[in-house]
Amino acid sequence: MSFFNEYSIKKLEDIKTIYLALDDDPNGIRMRNELARRLGKVRCKIVTYNNLKDLNDVLVKHGEKVAQECFKEAKLFPIEGIITVGDVRENVKRLRTKGFERGQLIGIPEIDRIHSIKPKLMTISTGYPGSGKSTWWRWYLTELVKNNPKTHNHVVIYAPEDRPVERTIALFAQIYVKKRFAENEWNSMNNDEYEEALDWVEEHFTFLSPFSLKTKKINLYGKEINAPNSHDGILELTRVCVEQKGANILLIDSYAKFDHQRGRESETDYISRMLDTQLEFNHKYDINTTFIAHPKGTNELDSLGNHSRLPTLSDVSGGAHWDNKADTGIVLGRDKWVLDENEQPSKNYNSDTTIKSVKHKFLEVGEEGITRMYMDYWAGEIFISDRHKKVLSPTDKKTIEKAIVKQKQDNAEDTAKKNQTELLPNTEFNEDISDMPF
Repeated sequence: MSFFNEYSIKKLEDIKTIYLALDDDPNGIRMRNELARRLGKVRCKIVTYNNLKDLNDVLVKHGEKVAQECFKEAKLFPIEGIITVGDVRENVKRLRTKGFERGQLIGIPEIDRIHSIKPKLMTISTGYPGSGKSTWWRWYLTELVKNNPKTHNHVVIYAPEDRPVERTIALFAQIYVKKRFAENEWNSMNNDEYEEALDWVEEHFTFLSPFSLKTKKINLYGKEINAPNSHDGILELTRVCVEQKGANILLIDSYAKFDHQRGRESETDYISRMLDTQLEFNHKYDINTTFIAHPKGTNELDSLGNHSRLPTLSDVSGGAHWDNKADTGIVLGRDKWVLDENEQPSKNYNSDTTIKSVKHKFLEVGEEGITRMYMDYWAGEIFISDRHKKVLSPTDKKTIEKAIVKQKQDNAEDTAKKNQTELLPNTEFNEDISDMPF
């Protein structure tokens, strides 16, 4: 495009509309875009040819009149940030015929009523320490992937509090199998279940663990990442997972574990910018993101030490932007203490987890509401919505201790039998051989 000098461009300054009638192939499109960039996209129109290659094909096959119609029907050059009905007409038609579709569901009505997963959206989830936030979201995402096999979900997990990453993998594996991971525990998975679970987790989950000093850098396909544990660093690593594995869901657990690169910004301004960056990333890569963030303070406690109310999104440390910019909001809570038979505070092994949906910008995603679920620890930390269904786990401390002892005894007996069998001679062909000629 050396002919396109300053003098030639100046001669075109007074022309209000420029028609770009180039070949409808990759080279023609590249030329069209470059001309529009230099001439000014606002005054450019794109001429199309009804599935033919160029204007000459139109003239040869349909004549001059049809060629003139191509110019009359030329479309404005698309400008980023400006959308016309023509740009999205097919999408609008799809909404008319199919309506506003629900997000992905997990097949449990009590949860599906209040939450679903859709591309581009951002969920903020909070709850006081010990409320089961991480455990519930691990279970939810496992059920989501299992219940939507045709969607080919791939989830990126940033969960530095569950270090090392092997621990996080083990937690997902036991939820998948619905059995405990370790060999010497009650209701533990066998070797075949263990191998199947690891293969399934590898297929559907990738774990980010860029632990490093703030001054350490990593090189990501030629791009230097100065702060791998910052929000920007996590997004760069997630982008690679999108391109390599087709990742479409991101769980950040939790915001508190970022290397916050905020400089002189106030915390409020920093959070606002960070959440805007996340929403832009979601939109660009069709990602659904869940942020787990801790509330500030502990609010008022009752006589047993349980929280007197659930937190809100506005209670999250750093300000109201968490509430303002969330597409959906999920709050979790759990009473950790009860009175035992001696009227003394005791750890509540039989406590329900409260799941409260507090915000939905889009009605088709879910509705505000509340439900309670029982977390069955010994069945792999799965959640049960109906207490009348069979619960695999013992629920009081003494029974749990007895069950663990019994499981260890059973494991020891099984090992002893296995070892004894291996020491026995091979009797597969021990028939009478007295008459054999040797």
